[in-house]
Amino acid sequence: MDVDFSGILSRVKLQPDAERMPCPRANPGEECQADHHWNASTRSGRRCPLARYRSERVRLTNELALCGYGPKQTEPIGPWLFERVNPARDAATLGAAGVANLRQVLARWKAIRLATANGPQHVSLIGGTGTAKTMLNLSLYFAWLHDGASCHWIEQGELIRQAKNLHSGLAGVPEVAESWLATVRRYKVLFLSDLGSQRADKSQEGGSSVLANLLLSLLNSYSGRLVWDCNLAADKMRAHPDIGPRIYSRLCADRNGAPMDLLVLDGADQRQHLLRSKGR
Repeated sequence: MDVDFSGILSRVKLQPDAERMPCPRANPGEECQADHHWNASTRSGRRCPLARYRSERVRLTNELALCGYGPKQTEPIGPWLFERVNPARDAATLGAAGVANLRQVLARWKAIRLATANGPQHVSLIGGTGTAKTMLNLSLYFAWLHDGASCHWIEQGELIRQAKNLHSGLAGVPEVAESWLATVRRYKVLFLSDLGSQRADKSQEGGSSVLANLLLSLLNSYSGRLVWDCNLAADKMRAHPDIGPRIYSRLCADRNGAPMDLLVLDGADQRQHLLRSKGR
């Protein structure tokens, strides 16, 4: 099948050269041209397995930069981020108990990564501000994307925007939010980042905000796997207007007969220490 690359080639500049050519997923005789592989001898093309990995790298540039991974870097994102969460190097900020706990979390995180995105259970990462939750979740997300898994990363801010759109009185806006919900439900793994980090509105009662309504709608009709992180303890999540008891119950539910995999990160705020460390 012939493929028209006229529109695709205009976007080549968004792809890091070291990741685009040569592409590790190209078959013999194929040339990676941004989103697609092209075989000149057979005049056939196919979508590059790393196309979404690259597009998500562009979309999440700011989030990656906060974790120390810059736009000019060419190393695979998942392993790079995972290796930077180093218990031995961070002993000064964590203390002995924190180092031991982080080693346990990293061991479990590696097992989850190697088990692939098709694992049965939901995964949650709880910890205070700056305890490397986002780094670990991004490392898992990009590792699975690199493997070709059907994953999608959603920030709290995006959830709030869509929740407000869903209740908007402007013509066509709620339909756009419904379309967004339908799209994200099709992914097999949803990463929900920093749940409860921002307030959607002035609601006070647990689970009463516009965001809680959107999350409830999403989770009630979603059968895929959830990977989420939060700064809040269980009791505060149940009382949070954007989460509440019903959403908390769904986030922590068993899936395919397997209980949620709960990982807790203890210790001091590592963010500034990590960003100032050599090689960051």
